Amino acid sequence: MSTPINDGVFLWQDEAVCSGTNTDTFFTNEKQAKTICSGCPVLGDCLQYALIYNLSGVWGGTTDKERSRVPRYEVEILRDDAEESGLYNKHLKV
Repeated sequence: MSTPINDGVFLWQDEAVCSGTNTDTFFTNEKQAKTICSGCPVLGDCLQYALIYNLSGVWGGTTDKERSRVPRYEVEILRDDAEESGLYNKHLKV
């Protein structure tokens, strides 16, 4: 994750193509959500965010089931890196 957090929102989220989209889409319509994600310039940041915070729904063009296949040690590395850089807030409610 390369952008800082500001008032609980990561700045990469401002560049997400889903900004302004009804969030229900990402929990109820996987195909439509993935279509929206497919052209997003911050897909990687979004995916890392979902992995670090163990989110459900479609994030970074992947479902929570797909993300569950990422080895735990890789998620821990991402989380450790984010924590070291000050980008991980274990108290952030997402």
